[in-house]
Amino acid sequence: MTLDKKEVINEIQYTTLIGKDIEITKSKNEIQVGIKGKIVNETANFFEILQKPSTIKILKQNITFKLMHKSKALYIDGRFLIGNITHRIKKIK
Repeated sequence: MTLDKKEVINEIQYTTLIGKDIEITKSKNEIQVGIKGKIVNETANFFEILQKPSTIKILKQNITFKLMHKSKALYIDGRFLIGNITHRIKKIK
């Protein structure tokens, strides 16, 4: 099964990422590289990631992260997802 790039972009950009597991692969803050966890909240500029027993906030614009989508690893630039889900959907109308 191949993934159509436009379909993947629509599915990722216009759906919520809450509940998805991610791993930070690049960051302007080197300490954040390698952080893994589940997104428990998403705001316009931040992901809140659960790292048991606490959560951490990560600025979207500073990271590239790995997300599994349909058994494929996707590497996504966080700047692509700035804005919360309602604002990203309004941009396409």
